[in-house]
Amino acid sequence: MEKVRLIPAQIKYAEKKLNELENKKVSLNKKIHNEEKRGIYPNRQELESVPDFSTLYDLSDVRKELSKLKDILQNCIIVDEYNSSKIDIGTKFRATLDYGDGDVETGVFVLIEGIRIQGNDEFEYVSIESPFGKAVYNSKENDVICFPIPNNKVCGGLIEEIIPKEKKENNLTKQLS
Repeated sequence: MEKVRLIPAQIKYAEKKLNELENKKVSLNKKIHNEEKRGIYPNRQELESVPDFSTLYDLSDVRKELSKLKDILQNCIIVDEYNSSKIDIGTKFRATLDYGDGDVETGVFVLIEGIRIQGNDEFEYVSIESPFGKAVYNSKENDVICFPIPNNKVCGGLIEEIIPKEKKENNLTKQLS
């Protein structure tokens, strides 16, 4: 498996999701062992009961999702710094997008890879696998981009700014000031 580059927010999300999935797995296992069995072969005593198939399918899906998430986390590189001269994984940038129908949007975005997470009021996450993500990858300030959008249209845009990472001062630096 190729190494996936994740930002700290993705790691935090993945750890939370892992915990939720583990709890769901335990719950489904309990359900399987505690639920009434239903007969499938009325004439054969030794084969007459199995758990509800939907519970088994749910458990299978949870196990697959857990395995996939664990693989990603075991084979990831955590990106907490980025080159501020071009857009790469973890880069925060401001772009103006023109959808060609009079709808123009300016927003702040962060390019991510791998695990998809929700943005917040400050910015949106953009997957590098998306057309927008592919268009902005390796772009610099003032670069013009374009990418396909639904209904055979093209969206054009301008990378206005690559937003530098905030430097966090530690308490010792503040005390010396």
